[in-house]
Amino acid sequence: MREVFAHRSIYHLKEGDPHAWVIPRLCGRAKAALVAVEFDEFGGGRAESAHSRLFADLLRGAELPDGYLALLEHVPAPMIAIVNMMSLFGLHRSLRGALVGHFAATEVTTGPSAHRMVQALTRLGAAEACKLFYTEHIEADAVHEQVMRHVVVGDLLTRDPGIPGSRPTSCSASGRPTSSKHASVSTSWRAGAPGGPHCVNRCPESSPACGGSCRTAGTACCAGTCTPRRRSGPSARRPRPASRER
Repeated sequence: MREVFAHRSIYHLKEGDPHAWVIPRLCGRAKAALVAVEFDEFGGGRAESAHSRLFADLLRGAELPDGYLALLEHVPAPMIAIVNMMSLFGLHRSLRGALVGHFAATEVTTGPSAHRMVQALTRLGAAEACKLFYTEHIEADAVHEQVMRHVVVGDLLTRDPGIPGSRPTSCSASGRPTSSKHASVSTSWRAGAPGGPHCVNRCPESSPACGGSCRTAGTACCAGTCTPRRRSGPSARRPRPASRER
C-alpha cells in the first residue's frame, strides 16, 4: 500500500493545480462550475482541508516523505506520463477540451475507487490520516461528478460543440496511460518485484531479491522476498563508530 501512495504522490500533492490552467479559457456556466469544484479541491478556503494537504498528511501517516517529488525515484514511467499529459493539456489553449475531459473523467471515477481504498486501509489497520484522504473523496467527488458531467462538460459542448480535444477523445487519451500504468504495476507485483524503479522500503543491507532497495526484510513490498545478506568474518563483529556531538 505504501508503494501505491508513492506512485500517486506526484499527482495528489498538486492535485488541482494543472486543471486550474483551464479556468481563464472557459466562460459562462462551465467556468463558474469548474471554479466551484476547484474551490473544494483547494480546501474551500481552509488550507488544512486542501486535498493536496490531506495527501501530505496521508504520506506522513504512512511514514513516507511528504515533499513534492520526494518519492519520484519510486514512480513508474506510466504514472509520470499521466502527470505530464495533464501539463500538456493545460499549457495549450487548443487542448482545453481535453483538460476538461480529463478532469471530468477523474471526478467521475474517484468516488468508487476511494471507497475501496477506505475498505482496504481499514482491513490493514492504517492510520486515520491515511483513511481521511479517501473518505473525503467519497463524499466530495459524488457531488463533483454531477457538476463536471452535466454543467461543465455540458455547457462547454453546447457553446462549442466542435472544440478540439472533445470529452470522449480526452477521456480515452486519459485512460491509455492509466491502463498502461496498472498493467505494468500488476505485472511487477505478480512477479514479486516493486511496481516502480525502486521499492518504497529500503533494506539496511543489500538484498539479492531487490538489489538492496528495501528497508525491512519481509515487508509487503517485493512480496516479502527481501532477505538482507548476512555479514561474515571480522567485519560482522566490527562495532559502528559512535556519533560525534558538536
